[in-house]
Amino acid sequence: MVLDEHLKDFKKEFKEYLKNKNPDWNIKKVEIHSMRAFFAYNDDVDILFWESLLDEESLDKAKERILSYLSNELDFNAALVYTDEYFSDMKALKDFFDERYNGVENLLNQEYKYIQEIYKISKDALDKINGNADYAYSEKCYIKIFENMINGKKFTLKCSDKVIIYFIKKIAIDYGKENLINALKATTLYIKYLYEKTKHKLNNLRKACEDISLEYNLNISFKDDIFNGINFNNFENSYIFQGSPKYYDVIGAILDLDFVTWKVRQYSNQIKEGDRAYIYLSGEDPGIIAKGIVSCSPEANFSDAFDPYIISDNFRYTNDKTVDIKITNKFVDKKISKDLLLSDEHLKNLKIISEPNKTNYLITSKQADIFNKMIDGTYFKKDPKKPYSREDFLKDVYIDESDYEDLMHLLKYKKNIIIEGPPGVGKTFAAKRLAYSILGNCDESHIMMVQFHQSYSYEDFIMGFRPTKDGFELKEGPFYNFCKEAEKCLDEDYFFIIDEINRGNLSKIFGELLVLIENDKRGEKLRLIYRGELFSVPKNLYLIGLMNTADRSLATMDYALRRRFAFFQMKPAFNNENFKEMILKSNNENLNRLIECIVSLNQLIRSDESLGEGFEIGHSYFCTGKDFTIFNLRALIKYEFIPLIKEYWYLDRAKIDKWTKKLYDSIE
Repeated sequence: MVLDEHLKDFKKEFKEYLKNKNPDWNIKKVEIHSMRAFFAYNDDVDILFWESLLDEESLDKAKERILSYLSNELDFNAALVYTDEYFSDMKALKDFFDERYNGVENLLNQEYKYIQEIYKISKDALDKINGNADYAYSEKCYIKIFENMINGKKFTLKCSDKVIIYFIKKIAIDYGKENLINALKATTLYIKYLYEKTKHKLNNLRKACEDISLEYNLNISFKDDIFNGINFNNFENSYIFQGSPKYYDVIGAILDLDFVTWKVRQYSNQIKEGDRAYIYLSGEDPGIIAKGIVSCSPEANFSDAFDPYIISDNFRYTNDKTVDIKITNKFVDKKISKDLLLSDEHLKNLKIISEPNKTNYLITSKQADIFNKMIDGTYFKKDPKKPYSREDFLKDVYIDESDYEDLMHLLKYKKNIIIEGPPGVGKTFAAKRLAYSILGNCDESHIMMVQFHQSYSYEDFIMGFRPTKDGFELKEGPFYNFCKEAEKCLDEDYFFIIDEINRGNLSKIFGELLVLIENDKRGEKLRLIYRGELFSVPKNLYLIGLMNTADRSLATMDYALRRRFAFFQMKPAFNNENFKEMILKSNNENLNRLIECIVSLNQLIRSDESLGEGFEIGHSYFCTGKDFTIFNLRALIKYEFIPLIKEYWYLDRAKIDKWTKKLYDSIE
C-alpha cells in the first residue's frame, strides 16, 4: 500500500523526534519506543493503523483493540501493562504526525481514497470469483497486482487468469481508457515474464487480452511476436559483492537500507536484474552478512551525492559501474563466517578467499544453494566425527556428575527437556555438549539449533507459503527438514536445540505437532495443514529448549506445554571443583577477588524477594578463554555486571552505587 512505502522515512524521523524530546534516552531506548509505536498491531501496519492516529477517540479505540488482542495472548494484568506501553508510544507517534505533518489525516487525505478504491475492487474480485486456485493468496497480494496494473508496471505475483481479466474489465469500466492501456501493458509484461521463466504461453490469458484490445479499439498485440528477442537461457546467476569496512560502513548500510548501491568491476556485461546477490564483509571479522536481488543492470555512476556511509575519501564511485541490490535477508549478527566457508568442501575454493581484492565474484548455483541453506538454518555440515565422552562433558561443563546423569536420563526418557537458568550459566554450551556426549562424537550433522522470537511462526518452523519474486512458494521449515533427516537413520540420535524457547508462542509455532512431540506419540502421524501430508516426529529426535529465567519481558509457558517438557535448572558453578581448578591455574588475585564479590552479590540476589535464584550471575562470564588483565576485568564489570544490576535494582540507586563500588574495589 502506498502509505506503507513511506514507513522507512517516517520511522527515521520519529526516532529523531523521540531523541529530541527525550535527550536522556540512549539509542536502545529510542529504538524500543519506536518499535512499540509502529508495531502495536502485531507488525501489521495497515490502513486501520493509520486511522488510529486521527484523533483522541480513534486512539482510544486502538487501545481497546490492542488490549483485546493481548488478552488472548497474556493474562489480563500483563495485557493491561503492555497495552499502556503501546498506547503511550502510539500517542507520541500521533503527536509527531501532528507537529511534523499537520496530522496524519493530511496524509490520509492525499492517498486514502486511492487505497480504498483499490482495496474495494480487489475485495470485489475475491468475492465474485472465489476460485479455489487462489485461496492461498492474501488480499494484499491482489491489491499490489491491481496497483501495478493501473500504473503499467510489471507484476510477478501469480494469480488466475480469471482474476486478471476481472481486474482489466473493472479498470476499463471505472478508470477509463488510459488506465486500461496501462493494465494491458502490465499484463503484457507479466506474460513475457512468465514465458521467459516457464516457456508457457498463457494462451487463454493472451486471447482474452487480445479480445479486450479489439473491443476498445486499442493497438496492443498479444500475438506470438511479443516473445521475439527473449533469451530463453537467460536464467539468474549468483554473485558475491564484497565491501571493506575500512572504506565503507557496510554494516550500517545493510542495517539501515532496503536497497544498496554497489560497485561492479567484474562481470559488468553479465550481471542483470533478478540475479542473486550475497553481501560479503571483509576485514578482521569477515563473512556474508546479507542476501538480496539485483534490481538493475550495471550502469555508470556519475553521482556526487553525499553518501553518509562512506568512511574514507579514497572511496568514490567516480565512473565505476554500479548496481542496485534489494536486500531480502539481513543477518549481520549471525554472519556466515569465513571459517565456515573454508570448512565446506564446495566453498573452500571460493575466489573471494583466494583472490580477495575484487568488488564482485560469480559463484555456482551449487555454492549459492549452500549459502541459502546456511541462511535458513537447513545446512548440515559434515565435520570429522571427533570423539566426545561423558568425561569430556564433565570437564567442559561445570556441573556435578550426578546432575549430568539426571540430565542425560531425563532427556532419554522424556525426549523433550528445557534447560533453564540465569544469564551466564552456559545453557547453550551445555546443550550442544550434552548431545555430543550421547552421540559419542561431535557430529554437527545430527544437531540443529534455532532461536525463537515473538514473530516466529508455524510457517517459519514447519512449513508455509513464503513470497518470492514470482509470487508465493510453499517452503519447508528447519524442524520439518530435520525430522525428515532423522527418519533416514532411525538407529542414530538427532538433537534439535531451541534457544530462547520461551520467547516464542509455542502453540502457534508447533501447531498440530504439539501432540506429536510427546514421548509416547513419537512415530504417530498427523496430516499437516499445508500440503495435506501425513507427518510424524521420529523417536530418535530429541528436543532441547533453553530458557533464560532472568528475562522479565517473557510470558510464562502454559501448563499444556509444560507437561510436554521436563525442566532442568542450571545454576552458577562457582563451587564446582573443575571451575575452581581452572581459576586456580590463572594465578590471578584480582580475578579471585572479583569472583568472591560476585558470589556475595549472588547471595543478595537470591534473598531479594523481587529477584531470587533465577536472576543470579553465572560463571560463564569467566570462561571466555581470554587473559584476565586488569583492563579486561574492568571492561567485564563496566559493560556486563553493572548494566545487569542496574536492570535488577533500577529503583534503588543506593544499592546500585554500593555494588558498583564493591565490584571495582575488588580488582583495585
